Amino acid sequence: LPEGLALREISPAEAQQRAASAPVDRISALTAAHSGSAMLLEIPAGSDHPEPVVIDLRGTDPDTVVWGWTLIEVGAHARATVVLRHSGTAQYAGNVSVVIGDGASLEMVSVQGWDDGAVHAGHLASRLGRDARLRSIVVTLGGEAVRLVQTVDYDGPGGDADVRGLFFADAGQ
Repeated sequence: LPEGLALREISPAEAQQRAASAPVDRISALTAAHSGSAMLLEIPAGSDHPEPVVIDLRGTDPDTVVWGWTLIEVGAHARATVVLRHSGTAQYAGNVSVVIGDGASLEMVSVQGWDDGAVHAGHLASRLGRDARLRSIVVTLGGEAVRLVQTVDYDGPGGDADVRGLFFADAGQ
């Protein structure tokens, strides 16, 4: 990780308190209930990180359901780019929660580059503070079945969200 950033494990109770929003469907509710912990990336207020922060999430077991929860908090007036890369094979139910502080800016890229047999369902929830900016790009290139729900909520005026997705499928998907 770049200097000044923190990546740590937190309890499900703390994750629920810090989450961008409540679960929006059955899968995201089950993920919140069954995650044994959550991963929190903290980007401090006022910091600037021009190089992408890459978090690799790799599945290794196609037979066991994995309940994953990732939280990203961007402090007020901070700037960063975060890339979540999913790969391998898994039955993955994942919540991603992004909270962007007042005047902060985040470029968020989520790549689902799963192997052919992988199944992924998830919720990408974002909450933007006053005058905050989010540019989100979701790219799905693999997996047997991938279903992602993306939501954006605003905590104050002036927030701007640019949300884009790109999905490729072949005959087996």
